[in-house]
Amino acid sequence: MRAIGKKDIAEGIAKDTGLSRALVKDIMDRFIEKIKNHFKNGDVVEIHWFGTFYPHFKKERSYKVPKTGEARTMPARLTLRFKTSKHMYIYKEKIELPPRKRGGFPAQRPLPTHDNASLKARSL
Repeated sequence: MRAIGKKDIAEGIAKDTGLSRALVKDIMDRFIEKIKNHFKNGDVVEIHWFGTFYPHFKKERSYKVPKTGEARTMPARLTLRFKTSKHMYIYKEKIELPPRKRGGFPAQRPLPTHDNASLKARSL
């Protein structure tokens, strides 16, 4: 499993519909721009069967720079959050996902499984 970008999606849609890749990319850019504009206005953008984009306010917080120990303040800001529609989970159950490594990236090979007897034999 790999990460799919905007270019990959645009190429797939262009191939399926027969439209040019440039036109599909332009439509996708306009779609993202519309979501940004609504976000700036504080609106919630809900796309049926896909999910909801909504603004989230993060409070000001203080932190320390690990290298210098200097205390700094991160200003309050508005961020964008996305909540997946419950209908998307229906599709998620049908897809068999590969095992994942720590950090959320898919494993390149299956993780080894050990039984207790082999672990005890190694420790002796």
